[in-house]
Amino acid sequence: MKKEFKISTSFHWFHWLIVFLSIILTVFAWKFSKKQVDEKAQFQFNKEAEQVVELVSERIKNYEDALWGGVAAIQARGGDISYGDWLVFATHLKIDVKYPGINGIGVIHHVGPEELGSYLNDQRKTREDFSIYPKHQENEYFPITYIEPSNTNAKAIGLDIAHEKNRYSAAKRARDTGLAQITGPIELVQDAEKTPGFLFFAPFYSGDSYQTVEDRQKSFTGMVYAPFVVKKLMQGTLLREKRRVDIQISDGTNVLYDEHVKTNLDFDPNPLFKEHLVLELYGRVWEFDIRSTKLFRSANENNQPLTILAGGIIIDLFIIILFTVLTRSNRKAVEIASAMTQELSEKAVHLEKSVKDLEQFSYLISHDLKAPLRGISNVLGFIDEDHGERLDEDLKSNLTMIDKLVVRSQALLDDVLTYSRFSNKNIDDKKELVNLNDILNGILEMNSIEGNCISANFNPNEIQSSKLLVRTVLNNLIINSYRHGVVKDFSKPEISVNSESYNEQQYLFTIKDNGPGIPKGKEEHVFKIFKQLAPKEVMGGTGLGLALVKSIVENKNCRIWIESPEEGGAVFKFTWPK
Repeated sequence: MKKEFKISTSFHWFHWLIVFLSIILTVFAWKFSKKQVDEKAQFQFNKEAEQVVELVSERIKNYEDALWGGVAAIQARGGDISYGDWLVFATHLKIDVKYPGINGIGVIHHVGPEELGSYLNDQRKTREDFSIYPKHQENEYFPITYIEPSNTNAKAIGLDIAHEKNRYSAAKRARDTGLAQITGPIELVQDAEKTPGFLFFAPFYSGDSYQTVEDRQKSFTGMVYAPFVVKKLMQGTLLREKRRVDIQISDGTNVLYDEHVKTNLDFDPNPLFKEHLVLELYGRVWEFDIRSTKLFRSANENNQPLTILAGGIIIDLFIIILFTVLTRSNRKAVEIASAMTQELSEKAVHLEKSVKDLEQFSYLISHDLKAPLRGISNVLGFIDEDHGERLDEDLKSNLTMIDKLVVRSQALLDDVLTYSRFSNKNIDDKKELVNLNDILNGILEMNSIEGNCISANFNPNEIQSSKLLVRTVLNNLIINSYRHGVVKDFSKPEISVNSESYNEQQYLFTIKDNGPGIPKGKEEHVFKIFKQLAPKEVMGGTGLGLALVKSIVENKNCRIWIESPEEGGAVFKFTWPK
């Protein structure tokens, strides 16, 4: 009957595990990197949005200081001021330099019906054509008496703000509260474009007692005021070239200022971020609709997440291709082996060798699967080299965490390959801290050997090595000595186990017993596979123990030898790397 040669021609479970881990790691690295990039951009946008509102608030506060400065100048002159004195004050205030965006600064007097005639006579002494307009139904007057510069604000001189609701209500609110107040949206008479504007009032009073609303209404004399065109205010406050966000300002349902228009070159129809902020400002509530621009988008573009994702996908494809090649190679090998078996049964020995070579080939291919994970580690290294100086600490921290995940994945792959090595009779050689006394106690307990027949002196007691290999070597040598000690005249075995420093690179281990010893010339014979000096029926065992010991020691580039002292017994000595 012909033998059918079989070998695996499909992916092993650990192959799929590696592919799965690589995909998970790729997605994890991509998501973390993208999250860091998005959070950094969000933080930058929030910072710029808040800065816009802060600058507007700060600028209007500066304008308020100018108004109260005018109030102080009036109070210093006894509660009123002449046109000439106001001209001097406004000129030295240098509003065009210190207060960009302001249209001017002026004085509004409160005039009762009984005071109207005397008020007009006083004003016409210096300005013959001075008049109050327009007519209205209110029983009091709030005419703009002075405003500088007068040449650009000529239409405002004599304007009675009581004629219009927003102006009038804000003026009365300033009078009754004693605080600076802003009007609702209006169109300034001096603004030819008729764009949204507002007036800013700071009240002044006669006398010293105006603590209550009634006191303030009785003592109210007038207001220092400043007119604003919102568009000019924004241009003076927030140069668009110096920011990467567009703003829209609204007072209730009225839009005061709007940059969210397609005609703006930097307008982004699909902004990355939006923010709605509210600013309570001198009796009004301004709402800011802030959006990122194209400039913000380009400044925060970062290809790092895509680079990680693309690199991970390439690595995953490489793994799949590699496994496909491995499968096809296995399948081809099976076909060749089957054909050879069918044609020439006498070549079974050569076929067996081919199978072993194929198994070794599969192991090597599996071992090389660690390369994709090294590739991911290299990508992280490239990111650190190319962008390390620009990465913030949070991003560096998260890249370090990804690198640790790569190391953990490599460790997992090493464990999978260790399983493969054991299936191929290979031996694990992973270093760890080994306590020799613990190893010895474990050997005695596992083999039911009484501790009083063994003495030990380890110097040092702990070494860095493979626990599996150290235990395997000592276990086989101690069992060998114990068996020979029991057989010799049925005496009690006496075994000593010692270790000491041999040189800078190696330790020296010595295992001495009171057995029959090794005949001269037979020292190397005991290390051969299946070779025993005494019959198996007497000694037990298979003859593999010492052969395995010799193989392990020599694989560590060390040596093992036997000495036969004159008093009898045998002494096994071997070196072991530090």
